[in-house]
Amino acid sequence: LASATVLNLPVRVYRPFYLTGWFIGLCIAVVGVVFYALYRMQIRYYRQQQRLRTQIAADLYEDVGAMLARMAMQSEMATYVSPERSMPMLGEILDTSRVTLDTMRDLIWSIDARYDSCSDMLLRMEEQLEEVLVPAGIAYSFDAKYAKPELPIFPQLRREVFFIFKEALDNSVKLGQPQSISILLSYNGEVLQLRMQERYAPGQLLDEATIRGKQDAFHRASQRAARLQASLQIELSNQGYLLQ
Repeated sequence: LASATVLNLPVRVYRPFYLTGWFIGLCIAVVGVVFYALYRMQIRYYRQQQRLRTQIAADLYEDVGAMLARMAMQSEMATYVSPERSMPMLGEILDTSRVTLDTMRDLIWSIDARYDSCSDMLLRMEEQLEEVLVPAGIAYSFDAKYAKPELPIFPQLRREVFFIFKEALDNSVKLGQPQSISILLSYNGEVLQLRMQERYAPGQLLDEATIRGKQDAFHRASQRAARLQASLQIELSNQGYLLQ
């Protein structure tokens, strides 16, 4: 018989990479990072909601609360005066109740999730222009051609920008009565720019008291911009304001 030859071949079998320690450790680390990121997002969302609730409560207290207190005081005074003198007071109560209802409507709109789009904000701005400037006899131009109505907008951004816009309109109606106001709005989904400027009749100049009143009235607008960490520049002169 021929002698047999034994051939020894070393065979090494490796574990699949998905069963190795480094891969399992990497997967655990990735899952941990994802859960931590989700946790941080949830905390950030919760804090945003808390800030929004605080701001709404502050607005309700400052605006609606003050007007309701005024209505209560006017109603109480009307009960102690003669019918002839009570009629003007009842008219003031009626005006205050209308303003209160408008304020409540704006606050409810500002937190309603159904209106979280640029088109909804544009529509509400146009309604505000018609309601505030037309009865006061102030002409206006509203250019929103660079805004994209179909884009969504963050609730807090929509809320604060709208109230800055509204407070600027109230400023114009109550202080100075300009001939016209021009509004320019642009929004690309990331950056929103609002520009408003008063224009007075030729030769009409504001006195120092009116300028100081306008400056005080814009205090809340500056606070709203600070909450958004936004840039707000307000230039005041005897020819009105420029807000951007």
